Amino acid sequence: MSFPLFRSRPVPEKAPNPALAVDPKPEKRRSAYLTPDCKLRGKLCFFRDARVDGQVEGDVESAKSLTIGVHGEVNGDIESDSVVIAGRVEGNVVAKRQIRLAGTAYIVGDLETSGIVIEEGAQVEGKIVIRPKATEGSERPRRLLAQSMAPEAAAHAAC
Repeated sequence: MSFPLFRSRPVPEKAPNPALAVDPKPEKRRSAYLTPDCKLRGKLCFFRDARVDGQVEGDVESAKSLTIGVHGEVNGDIESDSVVIAGRVEGNVVAKRQIRLAGTAYIVGDLETSGIVIEEGAQVEGKIVIRPKATEGSERPRRLLAQSMAPEAAAHAAC
């Protein structure tokens, strides 16, 4: 008769943590995500794609794409290459390429871009200016885009 000294027990498998999951397409990954339970004050600068589902009190700049989710709120100006708004923005929005307004978007401020898509239900209290190309007044998104190409320079540059 033999008695094993150590019994092997099955180890229960842990459910994968979606926050730690590896994105199969890292080039599509956003550089930042502000969750619905976050609130930030101050100026935010992004050098890659970003999504805001929380609250921001201050200006937001992005060299690439910026998405304001359904629960996202921005009280400040936005400058970006392209912007998608499904939440609430109180401030002016300047996008070099395009602004997309979902049916849930509510904007109090002026919009300036070279292309715009507005879904039924979106509300805008302000003027919409459509320019064929980026204007001199929208120099910042181009500067941020150039900085995103040189990360070492971006680390030392202020927004």
